[in-house]
Amino acid sequence: MKRRYIICLQNLTEEHNNKLREFFKSNGLGWWHWVGDTWFVTDSSDKFSAGDIRNKVKEIVPGERFVVVEINEKSDTWAGVTTNDPEKKMFSWFKKVWKK
Repeated sequence: MKRRYIICLQNLTEEHNNKLREFFKSNGLGWWHWVGDTWFVTDSSDKFSAGDIRNKVKEIVPGERFVVVEINEKSDTWAGVTTNDPEKKMFSWFKKVWKK
């Protein structure tokens, strides 16, 4: 099964972009990165989940907000990282609306 991800980040530096490219390349992932801090990524090996991608990106861009959306043939899911959100509102839309 081929997995597809949309990764939306903020405040990326060139170093972050280089580290992301290296992660994708070293794991055989395809990517498209022509719009701001958004990456479209494919995983033809079915090796990674949205949570796996989130965890690796979190290592590369610590302390930044972002979301990973997975769209595949069977279903879709998402995983994200939030900062400075004590009321946990950042992902409320995804929890209430995305799956309905």
